[in-house]
Amino acid sequence: MAASLALPEGLPSANHRMNKKVYHHFRLFDSASGNLKERLVIFVCGDRIERIEEAVAPPNSQDYEPVDLNGWTLLPGFIDLHVHITVPLMSNFKSPKALLSVEKQRELNFRNCIKYGITTIRDMGAFPNSIQKWKSRIERGEAIGPRVYTPNSFITSKDGPPERAPRLPLPLTWIFGGQLAERVSTPGEVRQVALNNLRRGADFLKTQYAKESMFFQGRLVTLSDECLAALKRVAAERHVKVAMHHTENIGFKRGIQFNFDCLEHCSLEELEQADIDQFVAKGMAIVPTLRVNHSCFEINETLQWLEAEGKDDYAAEPLSQIVMGLTAYTRQPYPPDDRQAYLDVNKSERGFEATLRNTERIKKSGGTIGVGTDSYGCYLNLPGFYWKELQWLTQAGFSNAEVLKAATAVNARILGAESEVGSIAPGKYADFVLVEGNPLQDIACVRNIRQVIKGGITYVDGRQTE
Repeated sequence: MAASLALPEGLPSANHRMNKKVYHHFRLFDSASGNLKERLVIFVCGDRIERIEEAVAPPNSQDYEPVDLNGWTLLPGFIDLHVHITVPLMSNFKSPKALLSVEKQRELNFRNCIKYGITTIRDMGAFPNSIQKWKSRIERGEAIGPRVYTPNSFITSKDGPPERAPRLPLPLTWIFGGQLAERVSTPGEVRQVALNNLRRGADFLKTQYAKESMFFQGRLVTLSDECLAALKRVAAERHVKVAMHHTENIGFKRGIQFNFDCLEHCSLEELEQADIDQFVAKGMAIVPTLRVNHSCFEINETLQWLEAEGKDDYAAEPLSQIVMGLTAYTRQPYPPDDRQAYLDVNKSERGFEATLRNTERIKKSGGTIGVGTDSYGCYLNLPGFYWKELQWLTQAGFSNAEVLKAATAVNARILGAESEVGSIAPGKYADFVLVEGNPLQDIACVRNIRQVIKGGITYVDGRQTE
């Protein structure tokens, strides 16, 4: 339509967003039953699903534009519960070229979510001014990207995770959009930072409990119990959830002790069954991010993928730094002399099987498990591999149908957004992923994304088609 062609980046006009469409000729994944359903039509008005009806023939309605979906499998838009979307995937900012690439890469980060079928994200630590700016731009239709939920800054200890996130001097906070991590040491500081995050638009709060570094930085001084209690009090007062990073059994125990809503990652040690039972009894959730550790085994594969596909997903300077950073992981002896900047690959490799077993045991015990990738967290966790997180969950005891439920309906429930996203039902956002193949037979086919529809707008490779 002429109105939409006049907009930059092919973004939808307000009139376009009010169009009425009826989608037909697809197989729908039903999050409730875990089955594929055929002979349905979906009526969409604006950005919401109006109704779903059975049909034996293509719809014929003057009020709705018919859209043939080519017999593809239609799934609810995927939700990624663990990303760091405002990280520009660079570590060296000494050149003007790098500084000038920050916003361009962020634009691509948001667009890439749509490209890979992610229509909703839960960011787990961001530069607050930046993520709020991009969230507003997306909501106004000025930028392409997913629905965004964020805690703003990561509330952490002076030397705790994320270990590689320094406290930025004031001039750099103007460029980057604030502090990625707010480093505190007293309950009063915790309260002040938590309230400030919420005042600046945070949807929930994020903290950590880790005693051992994943980046060759040795023992860490973590937040005290008094600090964690202060955070819990703020969350209770403001009726928001708390998520907590952990990679050890002691962190899992602390999360249970304070009854935090969701634990991020998974212990690299064998969990105690008594702790798992408490976790389940308290109704907590966990997002194990299984591929975070397994990505250490896939560096050469990732480098090959970047050579073939990287120029579409990354600006030139970030792509160069990503390739250099990944290549450093392949050199021997490892780690390099500046070891504190690199992941302890051996630790991740040793812990991977434990995280897989822990996830399976939590599932067997009835625990709630969501799907997240930790994308953009470091060079090893790049976007485009959401399907691999789903694959690994099938190795932790999930059926293909259970994996798809976890990626959609369960994730929406963990997020607290189940009335808006996570399933295909009247009143919810018209967020769909169209894949070629049957994911109930082969979960890897979810990488065969043919179209993504977010709020009734169609995208191919992250670009609007209309």
